[in-house]
Amino acid sequence: MFAASAEHTRHEITLLLRLLRPTGRADLDWPPMAHWDWRGFARACDHHDVAPFIYYHLEGLAGKTDPPGLLEHLRARFLEISGRNYHLAQKLVELTSLLEEHRIPVLAYKGPTLAMVAYGDLAFRSYSDLDLVIRPEHLVKAAGV
Repeated sequence: MFAASAEHTRHEITLLLRLLRPTGRADLDWPPMAHWDWRGFARACDHHDVAPFIYYHLEGLAGKTDPPGLLEHLRARFLEISGRNYHLAQKLVELTSLLEEHRIPVLAYKGPTLAMVAYGDLAFRSYSDLDLVIRPEHLVKAAGV
């Protein structure tokens, strides 16, 4: 593994930012494989919760050469995160439907809602819980439901 240095960190962040742009470029400036360990870049993707989006973006770039192992790591994270996200989104639909059946107004925010608004896909934004807004006068009834 390479020594942690400002140059490598800066390069990883620069690559990450380039890949987060709406229009990507196929001529990514990956460092020479002999001098760079892609795992630092993968950790940056995980740390910033963008691994699914980066995976999708790299998969869509034509004529690019990815560091060996990077795409496999990102694909595994994509599958893990998207599976959890779709499960939570299903639970959100069930929960909001149940609350509405009991005439409890509810507003979902962040989580699946933000993923759909910001990315148009549940898989691209990592979340691990569901956030709901319920009026104070409905809290006791909602807790009972």
